[in-house]
Amino acid sequence: MKENNKLIISIVIVVAIVIAVVGATYAYWQWQTGTNEQTSVTFTVLNNTEMLSASLDGGTLTVSKLAPVTSCTNSTYATKANATLTYTNNSGSPARATGTLTVTTFTVKSGRDAFQTNDLTHLHYALTTSSSSCSTGVIASGTFEGKNSNGSVLINNVVLQDNIASGTTNGTKPMYLYVWLDKDYTFTNVGSGAVQDPMEDLTIVLTWTGQITNNLS
Repeated sequence: MKENNKLIISIVIVVAIVIAVVGATYAYWQWQTGTNEQTSVTFTVLNNTEMLSASLDGGTLTVSKLAPVTSCTNSTYATKANATLTYTNNSGSPARATGTLTVTTFTVKSGRDAFQTNDLTHLHYALTTSSSSCSTGVIASGTFEGKNSNGSVLINNVVLQDNIASGTTNGTKPMYLYVWLDKDYTFTNVGSGAVQDPMEDLTIVLTWTGQITNNLS
């Protein structure tokens, strides 16, 4: 077997976020995924399929009334999505799985005002290994500031699982993707016309891609 054999995999997971504002000064969102987006995500290995394989179970992501909160674990107005990585390594040497999360669609509804400076610093994400905290076991985190266009990368080639031992079959790693709007986000509509808040009816599509490979070091 060739040393450092690199096996490229593809991850396809799309999370559609539909946001609706209620009230004049802060947002109430609706976040839903389509039925076809709620099942396991298969890592497609391009060659040597008997040696390395992986999949990501993103679970079902349905959130209602997401609004500015003091804590990312607020059970009413914040959310987390379960994402369990499953992997097998029969290659004869350790392996590593990495992932990249990209914004493939970021659409503000026509007629809404543009985001003001620092608005998107209030919209956060965190991928962690903790089911009860977005600040414990952090794999990657950040805000949507500067990442509100198609092709923006939220999480870039981050290691999801390292040193996957040879002989591992159906190993698992549970992870949690938190998304929340912090308490400092505000918007006040002016006049009695249509709502101007750009958070209203905002649509975001996030796509995972990645690879599994034998460790190079």
